[in-house]
Amino acid sequence: MGFLLFSLVPSFYVWNNPLYNLFSVAMAGLVLFDTLQHKGEKRTSFHFLGCILFILVYMIYLLKSGFNVLGLILKLSVIPLLFTRKELFRDTLKAFVVIYAVCMAISLVVYFLVTWMGVGLPSRVIEPWNDLKDSTYYLYPFLVTAVDPSSLLDASFIRFHGFFDEGGVVGTVSAILLVIENFNFKKLTNIVALVSGIFSFSLFFFLICFVAILLNAPGKFKIGTVVVISVALYLLRENEIVDQMLFSRFSDESALGFVDNRNTGYFADVYEKFSKTPAFWTGMGAGKAEVLGEGGASYKMLVYDYGMLFFFFYVLSFFFFAFGLLKGWRQYLAFSMILLGTMYQRPFIGEITFTFIMLAAPHLIADYYSREKTAQTAKTKKQSKIIHYVAETTNR
Repeated sequence: MGFLLFSLVPSFYVWNNPLYNLFSVAMAGLVLFDTLQHKGEKRTSFHFLGCILFILVYMIYLLKSGFNVLGLILKLSVIPLLFTRKELFRDTLKAFVVIYAVCMAISLVVYFLVTWMGVGLPSRVIEPWNDLKDSTYYLYPFLVTAVDPSSLLDASFIRFHGFFDEGGVVGTVSAILLVIENFNFKKLTNIVALVSGIFSFSLFFFLICFVAILLNAPGKFKIGTVVVISVALYLLRENEIVDQMLFSRFSDESALGFVDNRNTGYFADVYEKFSKTPAFWTGMGAGKAEVLGEGGASYKMLVYDYGMLFFFFYVLSFFFFAFGLLKGWRQYLAFSMILLGTMYQRPFIGEITFTFIMLAAPHLIADYYSREKTAQTAKTKKQSKIIHYVAETTNR
């Protein structure tokens, strides 16, 4: 199932391919089969509330969207994920992480050879995953780029796409995996995720890393980090790549701006007017935002189509799944960062990959902190024994 999950991100080999639909149904079928084999799995009351709320909201989405029979079957394949066992979540995501790390490591090697060293490796043109995107995609061995190989100075080429159609996907997935493991760099897989995220030039990735450092690092290190980042940004302010990948994305002149950098400027203006009308709460109807957004991606597109009430309860359903599993503000903050961050920039309702990861995240975050607590307790006991032994030896 780890391979299916990786394929459905989606990786380039399932773009515009029946394999995507086949893999979606296969994954839902495997989860359903596993659930029926373990009917006695204990669930919290919050889990059942989350299921009820998610299904109610999801049914509204399906009814408003008007899918054909095949589309309805594919979208319903998300429902079995709600009842996935903790062990299946853990094993599937563990396999996903290994596959992701291996593929990204190979892809990074190809990326550096082609982009930074100018090595001429064979490539071919492939059709984009999103029909609304006007980019031309070039497929290298284990690597996708979004522009002509000769355009080495184009910043969109500099961004690392890995197996996916944009660097933002790499940044999002890498950030989620690092947060779940609390940036544990003792694991090689997390180092690969870090490097992949850095060269994806994803604002989401850098923001998540920055917040994690401020939360977890010692006081002096926090101050040092802020100083180093500030100095680096000041020194690189005139660099063409840094300006194009970072500073221009905060500028109103880019027609994107910071707040609305997931949408076109036109949609941002429409949304601002829409937010002041009664329709803000109930939405304008399925597909309306896509026509105006010209291929952008933001939670605002969901709100525009289905309303703020729909979006609020959809997000709330995931928090219900987390209640009873997470303990302490750090665990809730870690989950909130990846859930709200993902919803902000990739709110594609009904996608198996991100739905699965968001449902698995509370289990894995709780597991990680539990292991850390156990390890810390064992370390403290060991230190106490050593101190006690030294004291006894000294007294003799």
